[in-house]
Amino acid sequence: MSLCGVSQLFSTDLNECPPECPFWAPSSVWKYIGVCSKSANCKLFNPTLHFADVNNHVCLPCNVFGCISCAYSNADDSTTPITDNFKKLPDFCIQCAKGYKRSNDGQMCYLVDSSIWPKLLRYLMAFVLLSIAVLIIRLLMDREKMKNNFNSLLSALKNQQKKMLRKSEPSGRTLYGLSIDVRKNNISGIGLMLYFRGLVFFSSVMALLFFSSLAHVHIPCSKMIRIFKEPFRVYYFVSSPDERGTFISNFFSENVNKLVDDIFNFKSVDEAINWNVVAYSKEVSSVMNVLYISIMAMTVVYLVSQKRVIKTYTSSSTKLKDLTLVLRNLPKSITNENEIADMIYESSGVKPASITICYDLKRHKKDIDKLLESVDEMNAQEDGYINFDRVEEFNKSFTDLKSSGECFVTFENSGDCRNVLHSFKNGGIGVEECDVEPENVMWENIGYEKNINGKILAISIVTIGCLTVYSVVFFVPYAIYSISSQMKHLLEVLVVSLFLDCGNTIVSVVLRSLITRAGIINSDVVEGYLMFCSYFIKLLNMLLNIVLSHIINYGGMHKLLSLLGKQSNLDTPTFRVGEEVSFSVSFSIYMVNVLIIIPNGFFVIEHYVFPLVNSFLVLTLDFDVRKASRLMEYSKFDISAGYSNNLANITCCLFLLFLIKDRKQGCIVFLSMCISYFLNYLKDQFIVLRRSSRKFYSTWRLCYVTFVIWAFPTLVLAVCPHYWSWRAGEGGVNMIVLSGLVHMFIYGLILYALFGRQPLHSNLRFSDLVEDKSTSPEQDLEYKLHNPLYKLKLLSRQYNVL
Repeated sequence: MSLCGVSQLFSTDLNECPPECPFWAPSSVWKYIGVCSKSANCKLFNPTLHFADVNNHVCLPCNVFGCISCAYSNADDSTTPITDNFKKLPDFCIQCAKGYKRSNDGQMCYLVDSSIWPKLLRYLMAFVLLSIAVLIIRLLMDREKMKNNFNSLLSALKNQQKKMLRKSEPSGRTLYGLSIDVRKNNISGIGLMLYFRGLVFFSSVMALLFFSSLAHVHIPCSKMIRIFKEPFRVYYFVSSPDERGTFISNFFSENVNKLVDDIFNFKSVDEAINWNVVAYSKEVSSVMNVLYISIMAMTVVYLVSQKRVIKTYTSSSTKLKDLTLVLRNLPKSITNENEIADMIYESSGVKPASITICYDLKRHKKDIDKLLESVDEMNAQEDGYINFDRVEEFNKSFTDLKSSGECFVTFENSGDCRNVLHSFKNGGIGVEECDVEPENVMWENIGYEKNINGKILAISIVTIGCLTVYSVVFFVPYAIYSISSQMKHLLEVLVVSLFLDCGNTIVSVVLRSLITRAGIINSDVVEGYLMFCSYFIKLLNMLLNIVLSHIINYGGMHKLLSLLGKQSNLDTPTFRVGEEVSFSVSFSIYMVNVLIIIPNGFFVIEHYVFPLVNSFLVLTLDFDVRKASRLMEYSKFDISAGYSNNLANITCCLFLLFLIKDRKQGCIVFLSMCISYFLNYLKDQFIVLRRSSRKFYSTWRLCYVTFVIWAFPTLVLAVCPHYWSWRAGEGGVNMIVLSGLVHMFIYGLILYALFGRQPLHSNLRFSDLVEDKSTSPEQDLEYKLHNPLYKLKLLSRQYNVL
C-alpha cells in the first residue's frame, strides 16, 4: 500500500492508494512517478493538476491552458479508463488563472492583451509587402529613372569590389583564394591571424568536452522526464524485455530499469533520487577535476603559442610607440612644428625625427569626417577629377581649428627618447611615454581625457539602465509573444528573433556612442570595453532565452501558474532533480538551435538577402552614385563582435556542466559547439575574403582582452568539481568560493608572466621603421599620417591650394 504524500513509482504491480488519500497525482516532470493525495490537494504536488477524476481516482490537468478550475463538457468522457492513451482531459474551464481571461464558451483562457503581438507582426509584414509593390509600380512608370538608377547600381557594385581585401601581384590587385590559411598568412594584420587561431582553440576545447561527456557515467533519467509538447498521459511502468540494437543506439540508450530497480530498493522515490545524485556527483567531481586541469594546460599552450605569433608578426607601427613621447600643457598658440622642435633641442640637445601637433577636433568632428569622405572619393576617381570647391573647404576648416596643447614627438632612437624624457621630467611641460599606436589614436578625444574613470562609471550605470529599458521594450514583448504563440514556422522564429536582436543593436549603438565620447584616446581600450560589455550582455540575453525556452517547451509555464504560491509543495528531491533534468533538456535544445540553426539562418539573410534588398532600394529610390555606393558597400569585419559571440556561447555551454543530464544531451551540445566553431571559421573566412571591406587589423590588444575574458569560462570549470563535491556531501560552499579565488589568482599570474612586461625595442631606429614595409604593407607608420588634419593638409599641398 502506498503512503500519502510520498513520491512513489506508479506501475502495474503497485498502483493502489489508501482510502485517506485515494487520488493518484502524477509528477509534473517525471513519468511513472507521483504521490497519493486527497482530491483537494491535487495541485500541491503538481501545480498543473486541477481536476480530481472520481471515476479513475486520478488527478488530471485542465486541457485549457491557463485554467485553474475545470470540468468535463461531456460527462461520458470521464468514464474512459486512465490507461487509455487517448484519454480526454477536462475541456471546460470554470476559472482562469490571474492574468488570463476566460472565453465565453469556456474553451479557452487567453493572456490579457497578448493578441496585440501576432497582429503587430501581421501588420508589419503587410506594410513591407505594400511598400515593395508601390516601389515596383513607381519604377515601371519612369523608364529613364530606371536606367539612371541601374547605372548607379553598377557604379556602386564596382566601388564595392574595389574596397574588398586584395593582394598585390604583377598582373594587378586580385582577390585572395578562399582556400588560403588565414591563421598562418598575414593577409590583413596580426589581429586577424590571432582571431582565427582562437577559433581553432575553442574548437579543440569543445572536442575535449565532447569526449569527456562520452566517458563518464550519467543518471539514466531523461527518458523518464515528461515532454510537455506531447499530450498528457498517466504513465504506468512496465518492465520492457531486453532488445538488441546497434552500437550507437545501445551506447546512447538509457537503462530506465536500473533507475527503477534503485527506486524499488528504497522506501521512497526521494531516497532513491538522492542516492543516485550522490553517486553521480562523486563520479562527476573527479571527471571535472581532470577536465579542468586538461583545459588549463591547453590554455597555457594556447597563450604561449599566441605570444609567439605576436612577437613574430608585431607591426612596425606597434614598435613606433616605443620611440614616441606625448607632450602636454603646451601653449595653444604654438601650431608650428619647428618651434616645438627648437624648444626640445634647446632643452635636451636632441632633434626630433617627427612631430605631430594635436588639434581640438571634437567640435568639428562631423565636418572633418565629411571632408575625409570627400578625400576618399576624390582619390577613387579614375578620371583624375578634383573638386576644388571641396579643397577650398579644407582650407577654411584649418582656420577654425585650435591646438589642444598636446603633440606626439617621435625620435630617431630609444636613447634620444629617454634623454628627452629625463630632461623634461621636472619642467612645466608634461611629458609621458606613449602607449598608443598611430592607427589607434582617437584624435577627436585628445584634450578631453579628464575624469575618464568617472565617465566610464557613469556609462556603466547608463548601460544598466539601457538593459532595463531593453528588457521592458524588447524582451518582455518577445517573451509574451513566444509564450502566447506556437511559433511553428521558421520565418516567424527568425522575424521575432530579429526583433529581439534589434534591441541588442540599439543597446550596443548607445553604448558605443557614449564610450567614444568619454575622452579615451586609445581605440583599443574602447573596443576592449565594448567587448567586455557585449560579452556580458550576450551572456545575460542567452540565459534569459534559455529560461524562456524552458517555460515554452518543457512545461515551465504550467509551473509558473502556481510555483510562487504558498500552498505548492514543490521542495522535494523528486521535484527538484526532475526539474533540473527537465531544464537541462531545454538548455540543450536551445543551445543547439542557437549554435547551428539561427546563426546560419542569419548568415544567409545578412550576406545574401540584405544585399538583394539594398540593390532593390538603389533601383527604386533614385539614389545618386555617392549614396548608392555607401548603401552597397560591405561593412568591415568586426573582430570584437566575433570574439564576444564565441566567448558568450562557450561560457553559456559550460553552465550545462552544473546540471544533471544524460549522455546524449551533453554529447549533442558539445559536439554542436565544436561544429559551430568549425562553421564560424569557414563563414568568417568567407566574410573577410568576399563579404567585407578592406581593413588592417594591426593590433593584438583585442586578443589580449579575450585572454582576460577567458578567465570567466575557466572559472566555471574551476568551481565545478567542488560544486559536485558539495552536492555529494563531501565539501562546503566555502571550498567553491576558495577554488574560484585561487583560480583567478593563478590565471592572473599566468597572464602577467606572459604579457605583463613587454620588452622595449632598444635597437629601433625611426628611419629603419619608415623604410621597412614588409610587416605592414598597407599601413601608414607616422602619427601625422593618421591625424585627420594632416591628411587634409597633405591633399591641399598636393594640388597647390594652400
